[in-house]
Amino acid sequence: MHKIFRRIGLVSSFAAEDHKHIFSLEELKSACQQAGFRIIEARTFKLGFNQFVVCEKP
Repeated sequence: MHKIFRRIGLVSSFAAEDHKHIFSLEELKSACQQAGFRIIEARTFKLGFNQFVVCEKP
């Protein structure tokens, strides 16, 4: 998607080249839980292209 957005000017070429792997929200939540964190909030923003996860260590 970044390559398409770069072509139409929605993101910079640096942003498109900088993303090697894009994690889904479920992947991020799983990684946090496996590391022993409790998820307080997890959501997407900017039309679902970005993720926000707040965790705490119990």
